[in-house]
Amino acid sequence: MKIVLLLASVATLGLADTCFFNGKTHAVGEVFFEGCSTCTCNEGGEVTCDYKLCPPCRYMDKTGKTMRAYGPWGEYHNGCSRCFCTHTGISLCEPPMWCSNMCYVTNDEGNSGWVDFDTTLIHMPTEEGGCPKVCTCKPNTDWIGAAGDYDCEEICN
Repeated sequence: MKIVLLLASVATLGLADTCFFNGKTHAVGEVFFEGCSTCTCNEGGEVTCDYKLCPPCRYMDKTGKTMRAYGPWGEYHNGCSRCFCTHTGISLCEPPMWCSNMCYVTNDEGNSGWVDFDTTLIHMPTEEGGCPKVCTCKPNTDWIGAAGDYDCEEICN
């Protein structure tokens, strides 16, 4: 009996024309975004969403492997800076900290990140008959404490 009276009171106050979702109020018929999902406020206060994943941000980890982070505001570390993945798949990174003893590198898949000194990556040839490159992050001998040099050597048999 008390539940029926409460529902009747809500309808009388006009609150049945709204939806409450994640702490926010929406009008019936209103379309809104929750992360990367599109949601709709329906009659009776029901909310329906399509629950889509955001596009990933691709980055390189400290081993040279391509990794993925998902928005909105999925956090990851590119080896030197804290980064966030937006709902559109764009990375936003804080300005780099002092990244001595590291090299900024792009892997074969076009993703970038920081690797430690003495990390070696093999870059495969893009053309038929080309030679792979063996690249190593080495200390910068010109500037003490600066980011390292990424030295590559083609290895042909």
